[in-house]
Amino acid sequence: GGDRDNMHVAVQMDFRNQPDVWRRVVGKGTWVQPESAAADPSTLYGFFDWVATACPAYRYVLMFWGHSRGPFGLFTDRFSSLIGSQFAEEDLQSYVAQTLTLRELRVALRNARECLQQNVDIIVFKDCFMSTLETAYELKDSATYLIASPDIVPIPGWPYAEMFKPLSTKKEAKDAAFAIVTALHNHYSEKKNLYGLEEVHYSLLDTSALTNVSEPLGAVAKRLSEDEDLRKTLSTVTRGDAALADVGSLCKKLRETPEPAQDAEALEK
Repeated sequence: GGDRDNMHVAVQMDFRNQPDVWRRVVGKGTWVQPESAAADPSTLYGFFDWVATACPAYRYVLMFWGHSRGPFGLFTDRFSSLIGSQFAEEDLQSYVAQTLTLRELRVALRNARECLQQNVDIIVFKDCFMSTLETAYELKDSATYLIASPDIVPIPGWPYAEMFKPLSTKKEAKDAAFAIVTALHNHYSEKKNLYGLEEVHYSLLDTSALTNVSEPLGAVAKRLSEDEDLRKTLSTVTRGDAALADVGSLCKKLRETPEPAQDAEALEK
């Protein structure tokens, strides 16, 4: 999809059954093997250095594809969750977790900004649980728009042709981001693409809006920390992972209580 003469697609893959990381510009050359682990931040640094030379562009979109546990990091192979157990067969005694933390991702993207001499316009995550405030805060200085899911994402593929077309036709990054998330919405509106899940949500986050979230979020968190009964509300607003609270559902619950209602309304807005 898209304008092949005016758009590059650079790929970096770390296969579990092969050594090394593989890189290639699609349609323009053979695979190269420069590094050893996708979860090593230096591997991302090298990728951005390489892309800046191999694929110079006016606008950049970065897509991540792999396992994730949201705030706990990207690229982990072994999870105790339902989605990971079938893909993790290593010996527990010798297993070493390979995880790219959100902080490491933030540092890597700052390196990308230096290499590319600009921010990444859009980051898209084909990873579970990445649509969180933690992710947005860590990446707010490195990317303008984030497209991610707050829940489990099926492993099978995406409608890449429909996602790539707007990248070469939309002049503004915001318009391209809306088109990408719309393509994902349409994709997951079809039952065959859900692979047994009831629904798959995707959201578009504008990191410039985070300044309005800090104060009401802090006020709500303070109230929750001081009131045990209110804190129990958290256990009723999780979906997919007990460690992640759905902010919209939390605000709705808190608006039903007298004292923190104003803060909850501000956070929801």
